[in-house]
Amino acid sequence: MEMITLKAFTDNYIYLLKNDRGRNILVDPGDTDVICDFLEENISRKPHYILVTHHHSDHIAAVGTLFSEYRCDIIVPQVEAHKIPDAIHHVKDGDVIPINDLSITAIETPGHTKGHMCYYIPEIKILFSGDTLFAYGCGRLLEGTPGQMFHSLQKLRALPDDVNVYCGHEYTLKNIAFTRDFSKQIGFTLPDDFDARADKIQKLRDADETSMPFLLGDEKRHNLFMQADNPELIKLLEAHGEVEAFAKIRQARNAF
Repeated sequence: MEMITLKAFTDNYIYLLKNDRGRNILVDPGDTDVICDFLEENISRKPHYILVTHHHSDHIAAVGTLFSEYRCDIIVPQVEAHKIPDAIHHVKDGDVIPINDLSITAIETPGHTKGHMCYYIPEIKILFSGDTLFAYGCGRLLEGTPGQMFHSLQKLRALPDDVNVYCGHEYTLKNIAFTRDFSKQIGFTLPDDFDARADKIQKLRDADETSMPFLLGDEKRHNLFMQADNPELIKLLEAHGEVEAFAKIRQARNAF
């Protein structure tokens, strides 16, 4: 297996999972020029399957072109299939997609959009989280509710700690800054290893390297959005339960 990360637009990521024994998988192809330029120079990496996490244009703009050129199998969330061109396979929560020697599990995670889908590959411990889970953050609630996004993150939190997460955007440094600032404001104590991990990420970004992937286990301890059910956090936020706590954190991040 080889994971190729392509930078697109200002902060998007497109992923290509190459398997020498099978067919290649492309995830969220939002930038036609970036992908076509890459494939012109790397034709052996042509995509056979495309996984789409959600319908926003910065994640699907190249789907039509790639389908015309390569006749890829386009795999999309069932709820959003009518918004995505050339969608062949419509998946719902819990569906397993067999590709090569992999069993890709679709995990419905509404919140950012109504039908957002994440894709988990247990054989290689990889999660494509789209715009649901970011390093130290989560997606804005553009179509869903705080309750939906909180429960979506809890579904991802149930996965093993050693899962490597590849998300849709490079928001990591700003999310770190928010986490530090907001935690200080409310008096919430961050884990002892928070600064060490943040320093490593800063060095990567200073070298113009991606902060992907990140370990899900680290997010369970460092990501405030994944800890909205923490009794201490709920108390400090003066919230009436986990969903209200989540909503207050999301509101603060929107304003940051």
